[in-house]
Amino acid sequence: MINEEKVRIMTKCACYEKNEIDNNLHIAGYFRRDFVRWNVLKSLIFATFGYVLLLMLYFIANYEEIFTLFNKMQYKPLLIKILVGWGIILIIYAVVARIVYRKRFEEAREGVNDYYDTLKKLRGFYIADRDSSPRFSHQEGDPLNNDEFIDY
Repeated sequence: MINEEKVRIMTKCACYEKNEIDNNLHIAGYFRRDFVRWNVLKSLIFATFGYVLLLMLYFIANYEEIFTLFNKMQYKPLLIKILVGWGIILIIYAVVARIVYRKRFEEAREGVNDYYDTLKKLRGFYIADRDSSPRFSHQEGDPLNNDEFIDY
């Protein structure tokens, strides 16, 4: 006879395995602090790259003004504007990236924990089926007889 609860749990596991498990297991394999720091660092590098591209576009669009400043030997105001703008962009990116990647880590960790809890429930159904069925014996090497099941 088909156990509907068991089918529901198996379907839930299959959907999770098909859609999310690869990315979530990769994320959950990190410590939270390492995952967040690494991704914030990547974000800051890409933000710097984007800022340099925007500066290049600004210099191309306003080259006359830039050359006028260079001819007057006024490098300091231009350099200060560039560095202050870069600092503001980096601070904004660091704060937003930290929030986003902490949330992604927590969601991935929660998803993996839910998945393992669901697997434990499914294991309970298989153990109950095995114990109630006379055709199965408790043999050595039986994966359902192994108490070292994944416990996350």
